[in-house]
Amino acid sequence: MAVDETSYRRGHRYITLFVDVDTKMILFATEGKGMDTLVCFKVFLVGKGRDTAQVEEVCCDMSPAYIRGIQDYFPQVQISFDKFHIMKLINEAFDDVRITEQKQHPALNKSKYIWLKNGNKLNEEQKNTLERLRDGNLQTGRAYRLKLALQEFWHLRHIFADMYLQEWIGWATRSQITTDGTSGQDNETT
Repeated sequence: MAVDETSYRRGHRYITLFVDVDTKMILFATEGKGMDTLVCFKVFLVGKGRDTAQVEEVCCDMSPAYIRGIQDYFPQVQISFDKFHIMKLINEAFDDVRITEQKQHPALNKSKYIWLKNGNKLNEEQKNTLERLRDGNLQTGRAYRLKLALQEFWHLRHIFADMYLQEWIGWATRSQITTDGTSGQDNETT
């Protein structure tokens, strides 16, 4: 199952949807967002005579309210986070590295959108700039390669995903990328 909220009116009016990922059908919708919506969903399931223990996995954003609600009301459930929010965090971390490093490497100034665009959307000059910066000995280039490698994760067959992710985490840990402008040798990695 997947759970997510969307704004339906100005003034932060939200509706939360519970969707069966396999059938793409909406199971339940309720006003509001966060932990309270999980209580409503559980009451709905019980009212329909459904066993709440049949819910095995929930995909959600990284909202602490959703995480807590799932843990409290569906303790047997495995939580997974959606691609959009994970890649958003990766892009933010990447940009932190670029911003920090551009202080020592002016060639990175005004390069933000070159790194964010898909390669097929870049003009020749932008492609050349990206290639030169990416292949230089910069933390930004390493962070970019890590970002691209994580994007590949979403296209893997399920049986390879866990191993790939473990390898990616090891690579990220060993990369010694920091956001404090140092080489990362004696600092916590990003």
